Amino acid sequence: MPLTGKDIAREFAAGRIHITPYDATRLSATTYRVRLADDIVTYTTTTLDAQQPPRASTHAIPATGLLLEPGRIYLARTMETIGSPHFAMTLEAEPAVSSLGLWIEFSAPLGHVGARIPWTLELAVVHPIVIYPGMPIGKVAFWEPIGALAHYRGRYADSVGIVTSKLAEG
Repeated sequence: MPLTGKDIAREFAAGRIHITPYDATRLSATTYRVRLADDIVTYTTTTLDAQQPPRASTHAIPATGLLLEPGRIYLARTMETIGSPHFAMTLEAEPAVSSLGLWIEFSAPLGHVGARIPWTLELAVVHPIVIYPGMPIGKVAFWEPIGALAHYRGRYADSVGIVTSKLAEG
């Protein structure tokens, strides 16, 4: 079962959930709302090879907005660094974001116990959409695991920014 908003606040105050920056007004009934950071990554080749590390470039998202085009994937991140050594997390798009035809997460909605990261977002759009730094983008729920805890130690464990695919690393 997910924690309630009041439980998230209590666990944050007790130091069992990490959210930086934290704002209690971003709590909802069962989630914490996260915002879009001010940088974005695009792959610089038109064909990606799963056995080769991808080439990519990082760009600022201007305060005046950035136009996303269909047919591309963009990598972005949450403004918040978020995680817990006690709870797993899931990330979903804000309903107002997904109803615009903006997808923020395709295949990795689970944040493992022990991860403490800004969440890398996989952005794609159905039609052109302008995005802005600081806009609400998603919501994170915290889940109490059942059984003995095993902290995440995978290849994305200590990320501090946007992380491109590490599939070629094995």
